[in-house]
Parts: sequence; C-alpha cells; structure tokens
Amino acid sequence: MDVFVLIISRLVPMLLIASLTLVLARVAFDLVAPRHRRAAFVVFVVIGALGAVWLVPWILRLQLMVAAARANRRGDWQAVDAALTELRERGGHEDASMTKDWIAAALNAGANAKAEALIREHLRPKRGRIVEAEPQEILMLGVARYRAGRLAEAQRTLLAVPNAKRTDLFLRDYYLGRIAETRGDCATAVARFTASLIAQPAFYPAQYHRMHCPDSREFHVLFLQN
Repeated sequence: MDVFVLIISRLVPMLLIASLTLVLARVAFDLVAPRHRRAAFVVFVVIGALGAVWLVPWILRLQLMVAAARANRRGDWQAVDAALTELRERGGHEDASMTKDWIAAALNAGANAKAEALIREHLRPKRGRIVEAEPQEILMLGVARYRAGRLAEAQRTLLAVPNAKRTDLFLRDYYLGRIAETRGDCATAVARFTASLIAQPAFYPAQYHRMHCPDSREFHVLFLQN
C-alpha cells in the first residue's frame, strides 16, 4: 500500500477522536465555568489529556503500519513481519492489501508456515466446507506448500488456480513444472515451463529448467505485490 494513502486513511479516525475530545472539553468547560472558572480549566485539561491518551495506541499502530509499508518497499521482509506482528499484539489489524504484502514478505523470507497461516486466516468461509479466495491467494498457498516440501498438496492447490487477471500465472505453471520435474516427468515439466514463459518470457528460472530438465537447482522466486 502507498504510504501516503495509508497515513491519510488512518488519520481520519484519529482526527475525529481529537475533534470529539475538544468538543467534549469545551462543553464541559462551559458547564462548569459559570460556577467555578478555575475548576473549568482543570476539567478542560483533564478531558484533553484523556483524549490524548486515547490517541496514543492509534499513533503507535499507525507508526507500525508505516514502518511495515516502508520495509516492504525496500525489500526488508523480516522488518515487515516484525512490524505487523507487533501491530497485532497491540490490538491493531492491517487491511487486506497489507495482509497480502505480509504474506508475500513471509514467502520471500522463507517463512512458509507463517505465510500459509496468514493465507488460511485470510480465506473467507462460505456454506459447507467451501471457502472463497482470490486466485493470487490460492497461488501463494500452493507455493508455500511447495517450499515446505508438501508436493502433493502443492500440486492440488496450484491446479486450483484459475486463469484470472492480477494473478502470477507464470508462477503457477513454473511450480507445477517443478513438481513434475522433481518426479522425473520432463515432458509435463517442459510443457509447464513453456506455458510459464508464454506468460512471462523473461522469467529465467523457467528458461533454465526448460533447458536442463531434469535438474534439482532451486531458484528462490520473490513475490512483489503491485
């Protein structure tokens, strides 16, 4: 998420709290002042101080979200995880866009279990045992399972990724190719690597494995959210 947009979106409720505090302080001052002006000033200060204390957690949570957004932009995946973990511990919660950045950061840092837990938390249950998820979320779940060595689960998950916009389909085909390659099925693997290159011609890992199948070399592919 853009840092400026993030700050503006969180400043609005904070400004409302500050405005409400000032209004309450002024009303209380006007009620008390006719009887005791000095006490009215004390009441005004106390209410203002309580409003400031009320704002402190909001400010701290905003600082953590800004830190996470900046860390994500410079590729410091551990800092993203640390900031958003502390945000949760302080009773805050990131928005959906930042959750996706967190998932990507966890995958990029090799924290596959953390990434899978965040994805599963982000899924939206429907009736019965059906869940609703964006194709990119399904893709990242499949990659997390692949990197954890759970190839059968990874394959089922990746095969469930539809041909949808705003989805890294070249990674779906690449990892399905790697699963086939690991099993010694180079014909299927090469077909998947070719599909990956059609979607992303400059994707070097697919180029390499298409030329060298079978090969055990593993490339650590980064997820970069738009």
